[in-house]
Order: sequence, then C-alpha cells, then structure tokens
Amino acid sequence: VVPAVRRRNLTGIEARLQWRIDDPAAFVEVFEYRDRAVYEFDQQRVESDPAMLALLAEWRTHLSGPPDVSVYADLDGP
Repeated sequence: VVPAVRRRNLTGIEARLQWRIDDPAAFVEVFEYRDRAVYEFDQQRVESDPAMLALLAEWRTHLSGPPDVSVYADLDGP
C-alpha cells in the first residue's frame, strides 16, 4: 500500500487515502483520531450532518459495492 493523499487538520483527525500497488482500483481510506472524544464527535457528525451525508452518498457512487468499515484502537490506548 502506497500513500496517495495525506490530509491533516486541526480537529484532531488525520486522514489518508492509500491504494494497492498491484491493483490501483483497490484502496483504503484511513482516519486516525487524536482520542476517543474526537472519534465520538466525528461519528455524530458523520451520522447527522446533511453536508457530510451528501458527501458520503456521492463518494459511495464511486464504489462497486458497500464500503467495508473496520474500527481499530492502539494497543497502548484506551
């Protein structure tokens, strides 16, 4: 996997898009949150903000199927 796009913002969220070298049609979007509170705030926004819902609907039109979402936590984190 190669980093393709990296975006930092001041809200405590870092996002990047990566794709497989041998299959450019396969990619992952990774979001890293500063802490659990930032994650929970962003989840609320993703579930209720009309602008975010519209953006996600548009983004999903580019996928061949539903997105596969996984949530991980650092081993040394809460």
